[in-house]
Amino acid sequence: MRKRLLAMLIALVMVASLLPVAALAAGNTVQSSNGYVSVSYENDGAFERSITVNIYGSDGTLVDTAKIDDAIYGVQSVTITLNSNYASQFDIESVDVSGGSDTSMSISADTCSFDLAAIDGDDGATVSVYLCEEYVAPALPDGLIDNISLTRSYRIYDDQILKLLHDAGVSVSETTEIKSVQPAWVKSFAEDYRGFDRIDREEDYWHLTVTSSNANVETVQPNNIRKITITYDNGNGEQSVNVYSGDLRYHIDSEASSRYYRIELNDDSFHIVYFYNEPGSQAGNNYFLYAVRFVEHGASLGSDMPPQPDYGTGNTYMFVNWEQGSYDGTGDPFLSTTVVNEDLTVFAKKVSSPDDGGTEIWVMNYEDDQLLKRVAELYNETYSSSIDVADIDLDSVKISVYDNSKNTNKDYYSNGWRNDEEYYYVCNYNVTAGLPTLTNNHVAFNDIQGITVFFSLVNSGIVQEVRIPVGENPGDIAKSHSAVDNIIELRIIQPSGGPGGDDDKVVYTVNYYYDGVPDASKTVTGTGTVGDTITSVPDKSGTGYKLYHDNLPFVLGEDSADNVINVYYEKDESQTKELTYTVQYVDKDTNEILASENITVNIWVGDNTYEVRMVDTLDKQTFPDYIFTFTTEPSMPAVVSNGDIIKVFYIKDTQPQPEPTKYAVNYHIVDANGKAIENKTVYLTEDEFEGYKIWQPDDQAGCTFSGWFQKVSDLEANHAQVTELYTAKKWELYGRFTPNVPTDTWLQSNVKIQVDCQTLSESVHKNMDTMLIAGSYSSGTLHANADGSWGYSFTVYVDSYLEKYNETYGEHTANDSAKTVNLTFRNGEWQNSDAENNIYAVFDVKCVVPTAPTAEQAAEFFKVKLDCLTSNNWGDYQHNSKQYGTTAESVTVGTVVFENGAWTCPVTINSASYVAAYSEEFGEHTNSGSATQVRKLVYEDGSWKRVGDDVVAFDVKCTEPEIPTVDDIVDMFSGKGAVKVECITEGIEHNSKGYELVAEGLTIGNPEKRDNKLVLPITIKIDPYLKQYEDVYGDHTGEGTTKTTYKVFWDGTKWTFDKEKLPLVVFDVKCDTPAAPNAPAEDELKALFVDKVFVDCVEKSWHPTYGYGLLTNGYTVAGPVQGTDGEYTCTVTLLASAYLAEYNDDVTEKHALASYQGNETVALKWTGSAWTVINGELPVTFDVVCDTWYPPIIPPVTPSEPVYTPNWLNTTDHVSYIIGYSDGTVKPNAGITRAEVATIFFRLLTDGARERFWSETNAYSDVAAGSWYNIAVSTLSNMGILGGYEDGTFRPNASITRAEFAKIAVSFFDWADVYAVNSFVDVRDSAWYANYVAVAAEIGLIEGYGGNVFRPDATITRAEACTIINRTLGRAPDADHLLPVGRMNTWPDNSDTGVWYYAQIQEATNSHDYRWIGDIEQWTAKLADPDWDKLQY
Repeated sequence: MRKRLLAMLIALVMVASLLPVAALAAGNTVQSSNGYVSVSYENDGAFERSITVNIYGSDGTLVDTAKIDDAIYGVQSVTITLNSNYASQFDIESVDVSGGSDTSMSISADTCSFDLAAIDGDDGATVSVYLCEEYVAPALPDGLIDNISLTRSYRIYDDQILKLLHDAGVSVSETTEIKSVQPAWVKSFAEDYRGFDRIDREEDYWHLTVTSSNANVETVQPNNIRKITITYDNGNGEQSVNVYSGDLRYHIDSEASSRYYRIELNDDSFHIVYFYNEPGSQAGNNYFLYAVRFVEHGASLGSDMPPQPDYGTGNTYMFVNWEQGSYDGTGDPFLSTTVVNEDLTVFAKKVSSPDDGGTEIWVMNYEDDQLLKRVAELYNETYSSSIDVADIDLDSVKISVYDNSKNTNKDYYSNGWRNDEEYYYVCNYNVTAGLPTLTNNHVAFNDIQGITVFFSLVNSGIVQEVRIPVGENPGDIAKSHSAVDNIIELRIIQPSGGPGGDDDKVVYTVNYYYDGVPDASKTVTGTGTVGDTITSVPDKSGTGYKLYHDNLPFVLGEDSADNVINVYYEKDESQTKELTYTVQYVDKDTNEILASENITVNIWVGDNTYEVRMVDTLDKQTFPDYIFTFTTEPSMPAVVSNGDIIKVFYIKDTQPQPEPTKYAVNYHIVDANGKAIENKTVYLTEDEFEGYKIWQPDDQAGCTFSGWFQKVSDLEANHAQVTELYTAKKWELYGRFTPNVPTDTWLQSNVKIQVDCQTLSESVHKNMDTMLIAGSYSSGTLHANADGSWGYSFTVYVDSYLEKYNETYGEHTANDSAKTVNLTFRNGEWQNSDAENNIYAVFDVKCVVPTAPTAEQAAEFFKVKLDCLTSNNWGDYQHNSKQYGTTAESVTVGTVVFENGAWTCPVTINSASYVAAYSEEFGEHTNSGSATQVRKLVYEDGSWKRVGDDVVAFDVKCTEPEIPTVDDIVDMFSGKGAVKVECITEGIEHNSKGYELVAEGLTIGNPEKRDNKLVLPITIKIDPYLKQYEDVYGDHTGEGTTKTTYKVFWDGTKWTFDKEKLPLVVFDVKCDTPAAPNAPAEDELKALFVDKVFVDCVEKSWHPTYGYGLLTNGYTVAGPVQGTDGEYTCTVTLLASAYLAEYNDDVTEKHALASYQGNETVALKWTGSAWTVINGELPVTFDVVCDTWYPPIIPPVTPSEPVYTPNWLNTTDHVSYIIGYSDGTVKPNAGITRAEVATIFFRLLTDGARERFWSETNAYSDVAAGSWYNIAVSTLSNMGILGGYEDGTFRPNASITRAEFAKIAVSFFDWADVYAVNSFVDVRDSAWYANYVAVAAEIGLIEGYGGNVFRPDATITRAEACTIINRTLGRAPDADHLLPVGRMNTWPDNSDTGVWYYAQIQEATNSHDYRWIGDIEQWTAKLADPDWDKLQY
């Protein structure tokens, strides 16, 4: 197809625009500016008028201009001619004239002529010349143009018009309307304007008839149609497109008695497919054009398929599929994968009764288990499982409709898999009978809503079900109906490209190449499914070719353009045929044929000629008295065909014949190196050569004669022998005798091989001589020796000889794996090249020294036994002999040596580890004799074996310990609390007390053997420890005066004791006085105080009086105390603040205690069995008044200047830093964790310090970024206040010890210059915390316990921590200078104002204002507690 030349024209215009406007040419001709045309005109020299010629290209753009400025006023003849460069590209299509009148217009392809008159005097005339593409006459079939009739009819069918429009780039659809079809002729005639007409609107073609009355018939032949202009409307108004002659082709058709030319698009690379449909309510042939599609030849529509017709509801038909060429159900289906190789018309196939359906329903599964895969997907989505097809055991399928009562019977007896599980068959007959399995409903096609699949998992037996609906999405059910087979098909919709749908069908192309050249006529196409493997294609090798290679097997991809299979054939030279030509031997002068012969050759079956390249290839003949002229006809080389004749010319020989010449034939017998050792010469005339038999020498023993050759080198190259002297000439012939190679029998009988051990002397390992062993050598080769004799060499391999030697002398290795044996042929036999030696080859070998065993291997040969030789001095026990398995660590392996005819290896066993083990069991022992022994291993039969007994015995003796002194024992238990005194008097709570062991009353016995240990009994008297106990708890009497313990034993190196069994002794004692009763329990007290305590407002009579019992945390108990009368009493103190708080909770107006009101006490007396209230002590009334309290006006007194002040802490604002627990308690006696301490000090930092050292990261492995204490721990670690442990942890949830807390508090002070001496008895100077504790005590942060005890490792309580914090901050709370109970935060477990930590806890939990009274802090107001959550820790 020819393409438009717009791009080329634009390029030409751009180039041409650079040229200057042409001046007036010589004579009456001017050239256009860009050289398109020449303009000729008349000129009389008077410059009266101007003419402008504009040239327009085929696309309507101005491409060139010419100007005439001297045209005459009168009639002006003008001729415009296309120059040759452009005449080959364009024709003149039309000419328009303005600004003048033109007559006699004549237009041909390259020239237009006209007369121009009345040229406008001002503007001149303008001639517009319109070019079109050069007319290319179509290739017309024979007989297309004839003169049978003067009537010329033309038809162009609608499908061809649409294809012409599509080819021209027009978007064609079913709505495209053709308005007109107008031809233009190469030769103008009267009806050039006339266009094609619709003869009958029912017809599908446009028709044009031209008669003799219109024009000369010859002018309107098909080869003179320049173009056809088609006017069309796509819904956007009329538009036109030109189709030129090169895009057209013609056929002669006939209809009835008329003949016509049928016009078509001259392009078969694509086809048109018409889709026809009819309304869903009509039947019969009522089709209308539904869609138009264009498709490349050999391709399919794929996704360009038109949508299926939708007949909607209420119609009596439903769409089934598209059918080619028919609407009656007899045509082939047309699918998106159908390959199109011609123009097609397809019809929408419908079936009636959309409420009905087929008698069978096929639920498609296909080869790849689409149905079962979808069932597995739905099951996995529902149960988050991962089953596959192999796990599913299909039970049945039920077809679901709108009315569930009309579903098919899933258990109908004929249902089941069909066609190797390609589909599941469901019967759609309406069958009713007595049995359930013979009852089935008939479902209508349009009512089908989906399917229900019943299945069980393999080996489970439990029936499951999934439902798959009818829909349009992948995974849904699509349904179709075949009216012919009366089958409803249901299939799973696959994703685009998935199996089972049209989207996975692709086209592939097979190209065929012959000797590398493609043959388009052989190209074929096919269709398949994406992923299919094409393993074979049609064989188109044909005659004379064979397959060279192809790219099979080929896996089809998604893009049809990439699915190209190339098959390459090459010429098969083995396929031949005979060609015969004749050679005539001719007298050149007389043309007499002297002789003739036919020559037959084999040529390739595809060739028809044969090249005779040289005259020498002809079988020349000799003729008496004739001489060959070396000329032929035809000349050589010549190409001949079957039956051709080649003439070979001869001429008469007129020269006299000379005397016969004799030629020497020299025979030379040569040695192995080609040197002649025997010569013979024979002389022959030319005639004697014929029939002459070549001389053959006599045989030589053990040799073979080579025959005769023309050169010595031919002997080596194994060229063809000379068997006859075919030419009379001098001949030099060479031959030789070659010895026969020795046989295996000879070699194995004559060749001797020796094995010689190089490691040991021959007296130990002798040399071994062996005849050549079969299979131990290679085939040999003949060769020439330097002296011209023949040699024979072969390789002998050591393996067989080494194996034989090793059988006698043990394992050896060879220095060489092979040796070369050289033989020389002498005196008719093979001999050793070394004539003086009868040994042909010697293999040197060396002994293989066995590898010494490892220590682990050597240890397995022995056991170690220890015997104690010490006499029994320590009691009636004996140290038994002990046997141990030998360990590798105790073994030393020596060097392997050959002695006494065998390889041996010494092994040394060291007893140290066994003596240590023995000592651990029986006490310390030492060797009694040598600590090591040497044993020997021998190497036999490829392994090491022991020589002698396997037991290695060592003698040991005991190490006797020295008995310790009393002072040694005291030092041993120093600091261990070895003695404990415990009071066992009932009803008396005297604590147990631990004491250090002292020398007083301590005696040591003699060593004894107990439980395989040497133990030392020690006896301890109670006296010194009872005296210390009585200093604390008064007189007591011991329950036994002495105790004996056996907890000191000898561990082999020293006397020691079991540290887990402390104390050594516990002395039980009893009080010397009667036991006092216990203080009353809370339950006893509450029973005594029920409704006996009142709170009364004495200020306003209308305020109620409330009665209470004993309040929890509202009292304290003192005692019991024994009076002078011997009776026991105790005192219950009722806390006024607690009852005031309870009263304020019950009334609306707050009250305070009356100025005279304080705590009330009640005395109790012990009756011997119970506590009772002394008469008159109850009831008790607390007087309160309405609250008008203000802080007391106390003149401020400046406090003492602190000696030490902390850094980075807020010491000015007395804010609370403990929040308390969710149960409302503060738990003063509970421990506190490391994370909680970090959080408290983080809260107490100044804002500047917190901002300066703020950090959210740390190096601890157990402090996560999101933990509530992370920022506090990170910031204080960044300050250097906190630190972690050696294992990289911080242990945030561990309770903090008193020593750790002291270190943190001290770290806020500059204490480097503080002189501090440790005064606590339980703080060692070497302890890591010693300095911190000493400084903390020096600057007043800590005090410790009685007896100068600090308890550094004890967990610090919350009360103790608050006390140290308050001291660190410089706060000095006092219980008598706080706010009233109702005006501050109080805690039920911190309500006793008499407890030492009461004020410290209140200070920590209340934000308050204050003033100083000397060194005492007076609270003046309660402040809001900070919202610590804002710190985001």
